[in-house]
Amino acid sequence: MADGQPQPVLTPPAVIDTYGNALQTGSMYYILSAQIVPDGGPITRGIVGGDQGPMTVVQDRSSLRNALPIVFYSATPGEQWIRESVSSVTIRFQTPSAYLNSTIWQVAEYEDKTTRLRYIQLGGVVGKPGCKTYRNWFKIIKNTPFKNTYRIQYDPRDVCPIAGRRRNIAVFSVNGMWPLALTSDYPYSFVFQKFDP
Repeated sequence: MADGQPQPVLTPPAVIDTYGNALQTGSMYYILSAQIVPDGGPITRGIVGGDQGPMTVVQDRSSLRNALPIVFYSATPGEQWIRESVSSVTIRFQTPSAYLNSTIWQVAEYEDKTTRLRYIQLGGVVGKPGCKTYRNWFKIIKNTPFKNTYRIQYDPRDVCPIAGRRRNIAVFSVNGMWPLALTSDYPYSFVFQKFDP
């Protein structure tokens, strides 16, 4: 149920958070698994495969206190709402800027040599959608018929016609960690919860 805020009537419709409100660009949210425990948990950051590995987007299966809020930015200038299936967005962890060089999500350029997975890592850059930034852009797709649950999709050709193929994002088990990576199989289901400081 919405929390009393007037909801926009959009075509295509807006992505809806766990309170029944439309997702807004520039606002902070948690991304949570739509799965129940023990497979549920918030999305945060971590290092997969040793201390020297790149910072990767992972699921934490312990508690919400380890979650990091995120902010969505639309590829469409002036867009206030995040819309199902059509809004290309960048996703950024909201952390102190001095902590990391970049907290923007991006798809790894290459597969991991051991796991053969293309992880979702940090290190993306702010910029207009195009062939120089195509690994930074994602879409949010409605999971029918489940209410207000979504999958996150990587569709690089939406911003660069010569880029790779469309893929969904799933959570994998790797050395005791739960990284997000591209998949051609079953996607993972997520919900979005408004950040309450």
